[in-house]
Amino acid sequence: MAGMDPEALLVPLGIDDSSLFALALCEDDEERYWLLVVELHRRGSAVIFERASTALNSADPMERATGAHILGQLGFDTGYPYRERSVPMLVERVLNDDESSVVESAITALGHLGDPRGLSAVVG
Repeated sequence: MAGMDPEALLVPLGIDDSSLFALALCEDDEERYWLLVVELHRRGSAVIFERASTALNSADPMERATGAHILGQLGFDTGYPYRERSVPMLVERVLNDDESSVVESAITALGHLGDPRGLSAVVG
């Protein structure tokens, strides 16, 4: 497998977007989790956007944080196509979450998106 990116081997070949999202949600290894999240960012599909948006409403704080992680850079290599819809969701649903880890994820996501609405929501 000369010339193949070793990180690519950590994402199962042929896995669909919804299954990849589910895999990220149940991943316990932090390094592998982030590799899966970056792959979700790169794919940037509407399916991933919908799954991440729905995750912001989960009872599970890890799922809410994952939704924020994904929305913060979804479609980064194609100009952040979901920015307009992601910023209000992050501000309204998770910026004031009871779990500090979810709030940190929301702030980081808003920073990545670089939208003035996110900045004003964070700093008041």
